[in-house]
Amino acid sequence: MVTNGLNFRLVDARGQILGRLASQLSTVLQGKDKPTYSPHEDNGDVVVLINARDVILTRDKLEDKTYWHHTGYLGNAKTRTAKQIIERSPQELIKKAVGRMLPKNRLQDARLRKVSRFSFGCRPKTSLSVSHSMLCACVSRLSSRVSSLVSSLADGDLPSPPPLHRSSSKPAPCLQRQRPSLRDERSHPSRTRQT
Repeated sequence: MVTNGLNFRLVDARGQILGRLASQLSTVLQGKDKPTYSPHEDNGDVVVLINARDVILTRDKLEDKTYWHHTGYLGNAKTRTAKQIIERSPQELIKKAVGRMLPKNRLQDARLRKVSRFSFGCRPKTSLSVSHSMLCACVSRLSSRVSSLVSSLADGDLPSPPPLHRSSSKPAPCLQRQRPSLRDERSHPSRTRQT
């Protein structure tokens, strides 16, 4: 049973087909599997994605499917195949697929930020296989940090935030407003009135 509130969902991408996995992740990110779903609110859960390198592409999509982006300069449309993206960053391929299945509105970026990709200390070009013991160790470290933070909140032992302003009475140089003198306004050709 899925409850209200923000939950963390662990998703193992090993052996999953890319499109089917992306459609399930988009449902979770939108919160459509919760009883409190509303299309104008971001009620989705955070998805923790592991073993992204082992996702499956059917048929010849690994070599044939191309993704393109434009650099902004004339004639610079860059294309990459799915195989090149998996070799460089396998999580990027899943994020692109999920992003294209989300509704195109203001909540799309916030929902895509809820896809957490962990490599557990491995470089992106190494295998992202995760053992159960590594996962339990990471979860126990995270739970101990959360419990210490909650206990410090209850005790009121949090450090005070740094001051927002300088101790001197003079404002910061970036906040000082420099106004042009009246003489500069009259002498500038673009600011003169034509009568």
